[in-house]
Amino acid sequence: MISDSFFEHQLYQENHFANEYVRRGFDLTVITSTFTNLSDYYNDRYDANSKACDSKISGYRLIRLPYAFNFFNKLRKLKRITSYLEQAAPDLIFIHDIQFNIHEAVDYIKRQNRKVRLVLDFHADFSNSAKNIFSKIFIHRICKGLYFRKYEKWFDAILPIVPDGMNFLNKLYGTPVKRMELFPLGVDTFTSATYRNETSRKAMRDRLSIQYHALVIFTGGKLEPRKKTEELIETVIGLKDRNVHLIIVGDFVSCPKEYSDSVRSLISSSGNITLVGWVPSSEVYEYMSACDIAIFPSSQSVLWQQSIGMGLPLVVGKYVTLDDGRQFDQKVEYLNFKNNLVVLNAQNDRRSEIKTAITTFLDPKVLKAYRENTLWVANEYLSYTKLADRTLAV
Repeated sequence: MISDSFFEHQLYQENHFANEYVRRGFDLTVITSTFTNLSDYYNDRYDANSKACDSKISGYRLIRLPYAFNFFNKLRKLKRITSYLEQAAPDLIFIHDIQFNIHEAVDYIKRQNRKVRLVLDFHADFSNSAKNIFSKIFIHRICKGLYFRKYEKWFDAILPIVPDGMNFLNKLYGTPVKRMELFPLGVDTFTSATYRNETSRKAMRDRLSIQYHALVIFTGGKLEPRKKTEELIETVIGLKDRNVHLIIVGDFVSCPKEYSDSVRSLISSSGNITLVGWVPSSEVYEYMSACDIAIFPSSQSVLWQQSIGMGLPLVVGKYVTLDDGRQFDQKVEYLNFKNNLVVLNAQNDRRSEIKTAITTFLDPKVLKAYRENTLWVANEYLSYTKLADRTLAV
C-alpha cells in the first residue's frame, strides 16, 4: 500500500485494510510519509528534516519516507520508492488517493511483472477539495490531472469512496464514469463485535452515570462549525428529557475560539451531555457500546461507518455548508441499504428534524428494527472483510 499518511492504531481505512491483509496471511508493505502525529498532518506541520524509517509493525513492514518535494502542502511526492517495490515484489499495489509516485509503480509493472494489479481509491470530492480557482484549475485539473491521465489506463480499479468523488474525478480529471466503482468506507466487524454486548453497554453507562434504559446518542469527530454539532446539542437540551443523553467523542480542531467557547458553554449548561474529548481508537468503541443511535447533523466522517458497525442507526445531514457559503449535497443516501439511515433534509437549521428523529427512536420497537437493519448492512455491505475481497478480486 502507498499512502500519503498512515497512523498506527487509528481507525482509518488504510489501517483496516492493513489488518485485513495481515489477517489473511499476506506479506504487506506500507509506504508512507514521515508524519507520525495526526495533529501535525492535519495542520500541515511537516518536518523537512525528518528521516526515513523502516520498521515491522503488527505483522507488516512500515516504510516512512521524507518528501522529495512538498509544494504548498498540496503537491507532495515521497522520495523514490522503486527499490522498496522491488524488495516487496507485490502482486497488488494499492494506492490511496493520487500520489506523485504512481509513475514508479507503473514503471515497476512495465519492467518487472505486467500481472501486478494496480488499484486506486479516491477520497476527494467538491466538499473537501477544489474549494477555489487555484486549487480547482492548478492543483487538480493541471498538476494532478495531467499526471494522473498519463497513467490512468494502468489501473485495474478506480474506487471513489463517496458518490461525489466520481463526479469530481470525471469533471476535473476526465476519468470516465464507467471506469469507476463506488467503494465506501467500511466497518471493522471483528472489533465491533468485541465491544457490541450488554456487558460493555452497562459498564460504560455506569461509568458515565447514565440510566440503563435511557436513549443515548453518539456524535463526535473534529468539532468544527461545518459539523453543526451545536444544533444537536441545542436540540437535546431543548427536549428537557432526562432519559435522553448525548455522548460527544472528539474535540475542537481549527475553529474560532468563540465557537468552541460557545459550544462548551452549551454543554456545561446541560446535565445530560458528556464531552469526552479525543480518546484512543479502542475507547471510541467503548463509548459507542453505551449508545443506541448516532447523529451527525452535517459533514461526513469515518465515524458514520464505525457507528453502523456498532449497530447504531444513523441520523445524518444531507447538506454541508462549504467555506464559500454554498450548500453541498453529500448524497448520503448511498449508505441507506436497508432502512438504516434517517436523512436530515434541511439545508440550514436542522433542529426540528433532529428532534423528530430522536422522538421516533424513543419507541423501542422502532429502535429495535433500525438496529437490526443496521447490523445487517454492516455485515453484508460495509464489512472490511468484503471490501478487502473486492481489492483482491480485481
